[in-house]
Amino acid sequence: MGLASRVRANLTVWIDASLAVVSVILFVVAWSTLQLTHDVSLATQPVVAAVTAAPLLAARRKPVLGFGAAAGWAVIVSMQIETLPGWHFPWQVVHVIVLMLLAGAVALQCRIWVSVVVWAVTVAVFDLTAGADGLPLGVTALMVVAVLLRSLVLSRLQLSDQERLRDEERERRIILEERARIARELHDVVAHQMSLVVVQAETAPFRLKNVPGEVRDEFTSIAGTARDALLEVRGLLGVLRAEDAVVQRAPQPGAQQLPELLASTKRAGVPLNWSFSGEAPEDLSTLTGMSLYRIVQEALANASRHAPRTPVRVQISYTDVAVEAVITNKLLQPLSGVPGNGIAGMNERAVSAGGTLHAGPTPKGGFEVRAELPITVVRPRPA
Repeated sequence: MGLASRVRANLTVWIDASLAVVSVILFVVAWSTLQLTHDVSLATQPVVAAVTAAPLLAARRKPVLGFGAAAGWAVIVSMQIETLPGWHFPWQVVHVIVLMLLAGAVALQCRIWVSVVVWAVTVAVFDLTAGADGLPLGVTALMVVAVLLRSLVLSRLQLSDQERLRDEERERRIILEERARIARELHDVVAHQMSLVVVQAETAPFRLKNVPGEVRDEFTSIAGTARDALLEVRGLLGVLRAEDAVVQRAPQPGAQQLPELLASTKRAGVPLNWSFSGEAPEDLSTLTGMSLYRIVQEALANASRHAPRTPVRVQISYTDVAVEAVITNKLLQPLSGVPGNGIAGMNERAVSAGGTLHAGPTPKGGFEVRAELPITVVRPRPA
């Protein structure tokens, strides 16, 4: 809950508590003075006092309903309950206070036409029943002030909303400009260099003389891998340059593309072995499949980068509820320094699918990445 929501909730509690306290005070005053103003038996005095003060409790939640109850009770009191000699007013002062407060609450919270109706009813009740000249003028002044105050508050809220929208638009423009800058740099540097790799790898067998078949195949594999990477970079550029959330892009790789990923990695010269246990269930979620693919891809890239030419083992195990990927390789030297972004990225992908990931050295001098992902995505609970 944000600060504004907490402040609003606390204010609501304080208003309700204040209305309850004021209602109790008015009830006590009405009960203690009722025997001085109206001819009411001792047994019914608390009931009359309670009905007089209770409508004020609805001032915040249902002000129109509370006003209707208070106005109706005012008519009943003036017609059915006799006043005592010396008291020439049909109601108690408490009843007038409740009516005035509820009329003001309506003017503060409701639309203009509702306030006009309530004002007309209040003036009619005061004028026709009581015949007091000061009360219609008083309720008119009160409701005019309340309507003006409501208009002022609404205008301030609208101004605040407009400022908030301007700030959000400014932040959105800053983000879009930053994304555009990143996209330009990716295009100018990464995409350009990858294009050169593709061109060089594809033309090398024709530019060089007496290229053996194995070397020719190696160049073909390098060109294919670079081309795939270039396509992914271009897709990323499209996402960065898009201004809305709906971006047209090629389908993301998933569990079905894992065999091709492993085969292409082995063709690239990585001494890789792999095995699959079980089959991917039909209800395997798209997010789980994509996260599995990216985790294996990143783990293979890390193994090739930090321990080149060392054997790598990949084990993929499917069950009815989860899929586990274990990628192990030997270490050429002990780990040192701060881990890079690769492990953090793999962990974020695992968590996004509701799974877990553990990466670290093994007792036998190797390095292991172990990811367990649910078949059906389980969203992590917010902290």
